[in-house]
Amino acid sequence: MRLDSTIKRNQLPQHFLNFLGFVETFKVKFSSVTFTLIFLNLGVVYLLYVPFPMVVYYLILPLIILAHIWMIRLLCKNPYTVQYEFIWFIGIIAVIGSVLYLVLFQGIAYFMLGLSNLLFLFTSNLIFVIATFVFLKYQMNKYSDITKKRKTDYIYHSGLLTAGPGIGYIIGQAVMRHSEYLTWLVLFCIFLFFSLFLSYVAAKFIYKALFMRANWHLVVFQKPLKRDRKKFREKGLVLK
Repeated sequence: MRLDSTIKRNQLPQHFLNFLGFVETFKVKFSSVTFTLIFLNLGVVYLLYVPFPMVVYYLILPLIILAHIWMIRLLCKNPYTVQYEFIWFIGIIAVIGSVLYLVLFQGIAYFMLGLSNLLFLFTSNLIFVIATFVFLKYQMNKYSDITKKRKTDYIYHSGLLTAGPGIGYIIGQAVMRHSEYLTWLVLFCIFLFFSLFLSYVAAKFIYKALFMRANWHLVVFQKPLKRDRKKFREKGLVLK
C-alpha cells in the first residue's frame, strides 16, 4: 500500500494520480445527498415492506439514521474542509448499502420466492464475502506497483457472472408462476446487483482512503480561488 517515499507525483502514472485525487468540491454536497437517498432510502422502503424479524430492523435502521446524520454534517460543512472525509463517507455508506441490499435480496428469496433452505442463505453470504475479497484484492493489486501497465477492468463483470447461475435457476422457476412472483424476482435481481455493486464501491473507496493516508506526501488538496481564500480566513475557516 505504501509507495516509496522518494517517489514524486510527476513519476506516477495517470491512474495513480486519479486514485490519489479528490472528488471535485462542487460535487461533494450533491453526491452526498444523491448517494445516500438513492442507495439507502430506496432499500429502506422495501426493508419496511418485507416481513423481516425485528432484530433486522434493530441492526439496520440505526446505521441508516447515522448515515443520514453524517450526510447532514457534510451539507453543513464547507466542501473544501471535508475532501478526505468525503472519501470515507462514500466508502462507509457503500458498506451499509451493500449489507442492506444483501439482507433485502435474501429476505425476498426467503419470504417472497420460497427459497427458505439454509443452503441458499449460506451460499449467498459466502459469495458476498468472496466477491468483496476479490474487489478489495483487485484494488490492492492495481495500485501496488507504479511500473505495471493498467489493464482492462474486467472486475465490473465478475459479480454478475458469479450470480448468473443462481439467477437463471430462479427465472426458470418463475415462469411457472404468476406476475407477482415475477415482480419480486426482478427486485431480487436488482438488489443482488446493488449489493455487489456497492460492495465494489466500498472496497474501492475504503482502500482509496487508506492508500491516500499511507502516501500522504503525494496527496494534493483542492484549493479555492484566491478571492475565496480571504473570505474563508476571515471566517476562521481552516482548510484540511
